[in-house]
Amino acid sequence: MYLHADEDAVGVSLSPVRASLSAVWQVLRVQRGDATFVLLHNAAYGRYLKATNEAAPRGHVGHRVVQGVYNEEQDEADLCWIPARVAEGDDKILLRHISHRLLRGNGKYCWWRTGVSVADYLDPDTMAQWVVESVPRRRSSLHLPLPQDEHERPQSLWDRILCVPPPVALQRTIRFVQAANDGTFDPNGWTEIQFQGRSVYNVRRAVARIIAENVTTDIKLCMRAGNLGPLFPLGADLPRNQDPIDIIVLSYWAPAADFRNPDVDT
Repeated sequence: MYLHADEDAVGVSLSPVRASLSAVWQVLRVQRGDATFVLLHNAAYGRYLKATNEAAPRGHVGHRVVQGVYNEEQDEADLCWIPARVAEGDDKILLRHISHRLLRGNGKYCWWRTGVSVADYLDPDTMAQWVVESVPRRRSSLHLPLPQDEHERPQSLWDRILCVPPPVALQRTIRFVQAANDGTFDPNGWTEIQFQGRSVYNVRRAVARIIAENVTTDIKLCMRAGNLGPLFPLGADLPRNQDPIDIIVLSYWAPAADFRNPDVDT
């Protein structure tokens, strides 16, 4: 099972799916005095692994873990983790939050409970032990998924027999701004559009039409999870919610867009 960022861009869970940007987390080092911490930055939605003080859902142990944003330096208290080997020479690690609680999976005996949480442990069991796999950088350009919005899919025979209503298309406000190669942009240069669905492929086409780009592959759509979060290119479909989204448009070869796109298919 892999640590996954859920499609709502909030939850974190376990999934057997490996070949997904949701399962890839970039490790960012943070030095504070003599202590070294890491931030775990998700490749799908650009958010960070965050521990909270909220109780985990019923049937799960400890406190809830979510995808968080990095707006202020004070946010680091919830985003910082300390990795440590389970034993010398062992490939398994523990991820201890700065609050000294350990990251753990759930569902050891109840497989349907796939939530991830943090809990206090003196002698951590196997649900708190993790293996890190290195994901190589993609040599070719990042391929955006083709449109597969739910409202565009035909209903199945069973849906029609059971009279299941067709899914409603998600609609959200998208603001975008065209940036220079170094990532800077005019704070008053935002353009606002209404967008239906989740397809980032269709978002890029819509943006390209407005900024009069003839070739959509010449631009890269980027986001930032909080004021202090790094720019990252949109490589997965938009989150499964209707929250407004701010997008920064860069030239494909702009240095500010040089993100290590992981090759999840290897």
